[in-house]
Amino acid sequence: MTTTRFRRTPLVLSLSLACLLAVGSTASADMVDFSGLPLKGVSILDIEDGRIIYVDQGGRERSETVARLKAIGIEGLTDLDKAEQLFKDGNYKAAGTAFMAAKGKARQKWAKTWIDARLVTTYDKAGQPLQAIRAYLSLFNNNVHEAFLVNSPSQASILHLTKAEDHQAAVKEVDTAIKSARRTVPDALKSLQVLLRDHNPEQAAQTLAAAKASGQDTTNLVILPKSEITMPRKMIIGTTDPVTRHLMKGEFKQALTTVDERLNSGEAGRLYERLYQRGLAQLNLGKQTNDQGMIKSAGLSFMRVVIYNSRGVYAGPAYIEAGHVHDLLGKPQLAKQLYDQAINYIDEETEPELYKRLDLFKTGGKGAANDSANEATTPAGE
Repeated sequence: MTTTRFRRTPLVLSLSLACLLAVGSTASADMVDFSGLPLKGVSILDIEDGRIIYVDQGGRERSETVARLKAIGIEGLTDLDKAEQLFKDGNYKAAGTAFMAAKGKARQKWAKTWIDARLVTTYDKAGQPLQAIRAYLSLFNNNVHEAFLVNSPSQASILHLTKAEDHQAAVKEVDTAIKSARRTVPDALKSLQVLLRDHNPEQAAQTLAAAKASGQDTTNLVILPKSEITMPRKMIIGTTDPVTRHLMKGEFKQALTTVDERLNSGEAGRLYERLYQRGLAQLNLGKQTNDQGMIKSAGLSFMRVVIYNSRGVYAGPAYIEAGHVHDLLGKPQLAKQLYDQAINYIDEETEPELYKRLDLFKTGGKGAANDSANEATTPAGE
């Protein structure tokens, strides 16, 4: 696994600890923050393999994943302290300037890597997408651990990419990074590439101008691509998931290919969600091509969702779509039983789109008879 610096040997660690103990507390002036409660008086040794390694006040070596790390402080690097404070205050543009100053003064490679990661988040929140993209690509191109590459610049930030030349530069730089990569390309970078290809700078500028004129907060504003399936906004605002985006644009074949890749990779924690997406892709492909076998496969995917997630957020939607499958296959009695199950999971107030779809199907089968190939529903997130 690639690390942000050389791997420490036991001898190096022993010498480091000996030096720390010899000089006493004066050497313990760093800080780590994992939950908003800073641990002061520690000594950071390294960040490697996605973990921060430090010595606590009692002289014990400890480590924690960088995924839990909120902030660090380094003795003598006051610009880093200033940057973190500005970030907490919501002054993101000034924080970005301070982080850059801190990066220029930092001596350790791991410190520069951490600051680059903070710059991605800071520029993202500041609505400076080109800078955020370049900070992210800097991490990727420097072969840092994958833990630093989980989150690429957001869709809300990309909306602020309103100059055509900036957009073209971003597309070119991301494409070049992916084509020349000598490492596995993370999903976040692939999703960023999709976002940039879908992006229209002129439309973004018009959307931002209209939002500002009406007094609307543009911090988390996004432009949703033309949806080919019905999805509640709570599920899709800011989504960078490539499967969801293919479904939204009616690219059902691409969605099926991508979701199968995710399922075959053994992706943890999202099995039922991926199965639901797979069912949507199969159902709509089957309807487009009148492929009864594909429609039957969709029904199996939806029922597997219920098996793996019988009380979860996708159970109700899966029952709806499984009922729809049986309507299409000429089995209205089985469809009715599935719709009756779905009603136990669907609340009209919290899931109006799902409720509307279920009601349409339950009213004499009219929904199934008239439903177009581009209708399907995805539930709000858990």
